[in-house]
Amino acid sequence: MWADVIIIVANDVPLSIFRDIEKNDKKKIVKWNIQDYYGNEDKKREDLIRRIKARVEVLLKEIS
Repeated sequence: MWADVIIIVANDVPLSIFRDIEKNDKKKIVKWNIQDYYGNEDKKREDLIRRIKARVEVLLKEIS
């Protein structure tokens, strides 16, 4: 309940499960449509981490 913004990183999580929080608690819900990765390939995992990190860096610039 302490968060002002809730960021959903997984692309397979429906926004509908957060609607009550958004409406009743006045939280901003943001969904980053980043494809989940399941597997053992280091290169794909590293790419996923890079994409999330880039989005976090943009977010930090926006809020600071």
